[in-house]
Amino acid sequence: MVSAGATTPLVLQRVATSWTQPWLPIVLLSDERHSTVTDDRNDEAVRQVLRDTPFDTVSIIAPPIDADLTDAARTWTQAISSLQQPAVALVSMADDGHVAGLFADCRYDSVSDSVVVTRESPKAPSQRISLSAEFLRAIPHRIAVVTGSQKARAISALTADATTPVARLRPTEWFVDDRLAAAIR
Repeated sequence: MVSAGATTPLVLQRVATSWTQPWLPIVLLSDERHSTVTDDRNDEAVRQVLRDTPFDTVSIIAPPIDADLTDAARTWTQAISSLQQPAVALVSMADDGHVAGLFADCRYDSVSDSVVVTRESPKAPSQRISLSAEFLRAIPHRIAVVTGSQKARAISALTADATTPVARLRPTEWFVDDRLAAAIR
């Protein structure tokens, strides 16, 4: 499972360029912006970074955007239910502490045990589909990749506020860059 954003697709690209296995993994996206604007879509961002790598033809399981939000979430739920549980979740954290499509202080409607939707995301576009925190937490290896000193405040808030989306995910491993590590010392 991989989240989009700026960091994790690049990590996935690095994994893809050094891939030596005779099989290809299935990439399950953590969330999708429900938008017809191609530049807004996480699946397109991931496909772009995987072009010309051994993962160029990998299956990417993402919510469809050609249906109403709830119908798209139901279709994605069905696709997810046919997969084995992911072994690894690779997520990045945004400046505001959100992961996947899960924001603090945002109302979500549960479509299934694995998928939630919101129509009021604090970042555009407002409609989003995400794997639920419970689904993400059930993945055995939850790796958070966090880069940039601007995220120091969100990281520092983790110790004070266990209700932030990244805290609810409870990553099993953290990777931070030197700039962020220096900023949180």
